[in-house]
Amino acid sequence: MIHKLFFYRRGNLMKNTSRFCLIIAALHSSIMAGNGIIEGLVQDSETKAPLPGANIIIRGTSLGSAANQTGQYVVRNIPPGHYSVQATMIGYQADLESDVVVEANRATQLIFVLKEKVIETEAITVNGSFFNGTNDAVVSTHTLSSREIRSAPGAIEDVFRVLKTLPGVGTTGSSSANLIVRGGDRNENLVLLDHIEIRSPLHFSREGMSMGVISIVDPRFIRNIDFMTGGFPVVYGDKLSSVFNIQLKEGNRTQFNHDINMSMGGFSVGMDGPVSQRGNVLFSMRRGIFDIFTKMMNRPVSPRYWDMIGKFSYDLNDKNKLSLIGFYYKDDAERCEKMEGHGEFARKYEYVQWDDDGAALGLNWRLMLNASGFIRTTAEWSSNGIQSIMGTNSKRDMNGDDTRIHTLHLKSRLHYKLHPKVSVDAGGYIKHLTADCHQWREADTLEAGFIVPDFETVYRFPGSKKGGIYVQSTIRPFHRLSVTPGLRWEKFAFTGVSRWSPRMSAVYYLSEKITLNMAAGYYYQSPSLFQICIDPENHTLQSSRAFHTVMGVEYLLRPDTRITLELYDKRMDNGFVKNDTNNVIINGGSGFSNGFEVTLQQKMSGNLVGSLAYTWSVSKRQDANDLPEYNFDYDRRHNFILTGSYQLSDKWRIGLKYQYAAGNPYTPVIESKQLYGAWFVVEGERNSRRYPDYHTLDIRADRIFRFSSWALKTYLEIWNIYNRDNVLDYYYDIEPDGSIERVTAADFPLMPMLGINVEF
Repeated sequence: MIHKLFFYRRGNLMKNTSRFCLIIAALHSSIMAGNGIIEGLVQDSETKAPLPGANIIIRGTSLGSAANQTGQYVVRNIPPGHYSVQATMIGYQADLESDVVVEANRATQLIFVLKEKVIETEAITVNGSFFNGTNDAVVSTHTLSSREIRSAPGAIEDVFRVLKTLPGVGTTGSSSANLIVRGGDRNENLVLLDHIEIRSPLHFSREGMSMGVISIVDPRFIRNIDFMTGGFPVVYGDKLSSVFNIQLKEGNRTQFNHDINMSMGGFSVGMDGPVSQRGNVLFSMRRGIFDIFTKMMNRPVSPRYWDMIGKFSYDLNDKNKLSLIGFYYKDDAERCEKMEGHGEFARKYEYVQWDDDGAALGLNWRLMLNASGFIRTTAEWSSNGIQSIMGTNSKRDMNGDDTRIHTLHLKSRLHYKLHPKVSVDAGGYIKHLTADCHQWREADTLEAGFIVPDFETVYRFPGSKKGGIYVQSTIRPFHRLSVTPGLRWEKFAFTGVSRWSPRMSAVYYLSEKITLNMAAGYYYQSPSLFQICIDPENHTLQSSRAFHTVMGVEYLLRPDTRITLELYDKRMDNGFVKNDTNNVIINGGSGFSNGFEVTLQQKMSGNLVGSLAYTWSVSKRQDANDLPEYNFDYDRRHNFILTGSYQLSDKWRIGLKYQYAAGNPYTPVIESKQLYGAWFVVEGERNSRRYPDYHTLDIRADRIFRFSSWALKTYLEIWNIYNRDNVLDYYYDIEPDGSIERVTAADFPLMPMLGINVEF
């Protein structure tokens, strides 16, 4: 229904911003015409301390630099092209960034985070590692750079669509970017943007719904992402399934960059650069264009969206750094006619109006205590609202929702290396939550004949606090073994419930190429205000719980190629279960998800980059102890994904993505029945049948056109190139004689996607 959506008039603000970018570009066009710059920072991956004297080398050239006392470096006068850049430091593993693109009159930013060497060998060779990853988690962690996100085939440069190609992530089809992680619900994922929590990271995404079109974060300003699909440490809490940590770039420190972009993701303008000797800024504004295409195709829905994101960073001195991050998004859509073949509500209600928005403002302060540790403190304000009405054209407000949630959030984290073999993390947070909720619905009869009574809820959440503390220590009793026990405590004052979450992880280095790892622990998720506010009976909801167990092995075939195998088991109880005919939610759910994942990953070191991932999994749920167990909605037993790109030349790249997944389960309709003088469907056993298997092939071609002072980058993606009819859902129409007609809702057919980006 609404997941085919997008927003707003372009207006003078977008025009003026474009003109401003062009004026600034003209002022800087004389700087180093024809060549570019690589600049950035080299720091310790654990303590975040700068590494002065680190060497930065552009492979295959005589160009390079060394980091200064603050860890900063600049390499100038680099001809446009693709490069591999390496950072080295005595006592650290070399870090290598491949597929680095340098353009004329632009500064490319690279941040190197070097890890201390774990295993010392007699013969030390400096080859550079492509898989340095994060220190926060030792299992189920995937790190992607901005370049990998923007060049991934079949993703239109959207970070969430790229993550759907990773092991353990269930596909929701091309029409949705939502993440289903190891049998968890889409609302069980923690999303952080530079340590600021994002409640709704996707446009047209609501709690309990399967929509979610595209990320609200412009991919051009993402530095990298860390995606943890299970077994994450006590630093992260109040979510059951995964952690998605987005790290934004900083504005570069040498000159202004400007971008104008047009793609299926929307039209956007952006800029970044220095504002003083110690400060820098980046800003992006984007307007969706899906509504233009839906109007051209005479579709009844015109979805519109726009988003803005900005970041200002300032070095107070060598030890204190501030960064101010803000974002805003808005979605709206309207439909004024019925939509056959899109489900019961789309056929029943001819008028639908949707209007959601969200905003956040956060301040990060990082204090370097010394070379052994830091304290990072984050203060955040956020506001999220949803508004919608459904009805007929003569009575549009039969059903409606108007809810807004405000959050004030303060958190702090201390990391300190007490000894070369012992480090500690400790921290805590406090949140203040308020909400206003107004929901109403007229009496109705569902497709299966269940009667839904009318109701109206008006509730002002009185304001309550959440808080928690945690501590963990990483201990290296000898150089091959690292163990990290941790403990987290949290309390939600409104429910009066507190909980303890013990967790532990360990990694053992069999050799420089083979690593064993494991993690286990308890995870809790408190009810959201969207769940609490819709009915008074929900005020007593307790937290849901999961227990994760993960074991894995990693084999480094070459510095740029690795194979990983992971086995996982997730046991859930006290889960949230909603009634079909009212808004009451209970803690009656339980279930499990387990399986294994095999991944072969090739990083870009020559001309080829790609991955092959296979996941086998089982996911079951139970809504109460006295009810039967059933297959979870996203219980796909097999999921195979192959992605790859090949750099044909300095200007051309081609890529593909192939995905095969076993069909999701669904509840069949077995017959019809007559009640109240009307026909209704009779459903069979819940999720007892499966949709046909899902498979699709997407291809992509990139082309760069370089000029003396600017570059034009284009790509063409073709989704579902052999036009497979992949089934997403079945809907049922009943004829006057009681016969049943099944209607199929399919994923996107063969579809071209074009992107154009101007950089200057």
